[in-house]
Amino acid sequence: MTKQLKKMALVIICIMFSMTATTIYASTATDESEAVKKAKDFRKDVLELFINVQQGVEQVENKFNPISEKCEEHKKSAQELSEKLDFDSEFDTLEEIKCLSDEAYQIESDIQTQIKSSKKQAKGLIKEIRNNEEKVEELLELLSQLKDFFEYVVDIRINSIEEYRSEYQELQKYIEDIFEEYEQDLEKISQDNDEIISACEKIQSKSSKVSESLEEFKEKQEKTAEKLKKIIDGDNDFQMDDEVLKYGDYEVFNASAYCPCYGCSEGHGHNTAMMKRARELHTVAASKAYDFGTRIYAEKFADKANNGMFTVEDRGGAIKGNKLDIFMEEHYQTEQFGRKNLECYVFDVDYLEAVLDNYNL
Repeated sequence: MTKQLKKMALVIICIMFSMTATTIYASTATDESEAVKKAKDFRKDVLELFINVQQGVEQVENKFNPISEKCEEHKKSAQELSEKLDFDSEFDTLEEIKCLSDEAYQIESDIQTQIKSSKKQAKGLIKEIRNNEEKVEELLELLSQLKDFFEYVVDIRINSIEEYRSEYQELQKYIEDIFEEYEQDLEKISQDNDEIISACEKIQSKSSKVSESLEEFKEKQEKTAEKLKKIIDGDNDFQMDDEVLKYGDYEVFNASAYCPCYGCSEGHGHNTAMMKRARELHTVAASKAYDFGTRIYAEKFADKANNGMFTVEDRGGAIKGNKLDIFMEEHYQTEQFGRKNLECYVFDVDYLEAVLDNYNL
């Protein structure tokens, strides 16, 4: 009986370790906290029952061992008495036989007393063993319930794992789809980036060209401004160009020439209506439609010392409308020039000053 209880206790210990491992496994699921609590309660009950069974086994052993020892002593005494009562033995006296008989009677009385005590103790032991057996049965029933419970927990855990695995696979596929879209977007962004870089390079190239053009325009503007200032100041030391001609009015004059002789100047000689001395390749007479100081460019005289520039400084009785009279030093020069249509550009000095002021030229 003791060996069986020890084996049962060992089995219980193994089951407890298995239960503990299962409990640890079940406790990993955050949604199974109630199951973990029940498992811990079951383990506590099993541990208490195991301690009670172990204590009962120890009590049975402690009470059974003295009885066993007494029985061995009585058995030994009875053996000794049997040897003494052997009819083959010889007895010296009747007194000796009587002593032996009294001793046998006393031994039998002791044995009967001990048997009664042993029976009483055996009954108590049997009762304790039955109590322990009831506890073991209760423990086995509890273990059966615990087994069913843990099988239920394991099933739940397996189902949860399957659900988690399915959700993980869906999540993994979702992540893969996102990465695939991301790679496509990244490739598209890379292409767009290349296009943007190419466009930026073109813009930079155009910007450089625009900057160069602006520099060229600024340089031309500054040169034009210098020439316009010279036109205003009456300085003819420059070469006319298209940029400067833009600020003049194109007109075709019916041109003639005059000199300081009496016939041409009516006795005024070199004196002009502007009270200045008339100069060749500089002074011209025009109608009142052109203010004194107005500058006129005639391309026909561009190769002369005045670079084709004249200044309105004189009037004439016959100078009306679009007629223009050019001053020359010698009369034969006027005869050689005669009368002809002359393409010119008229520059209003006040307008040129306003242009320079408004455009900071």
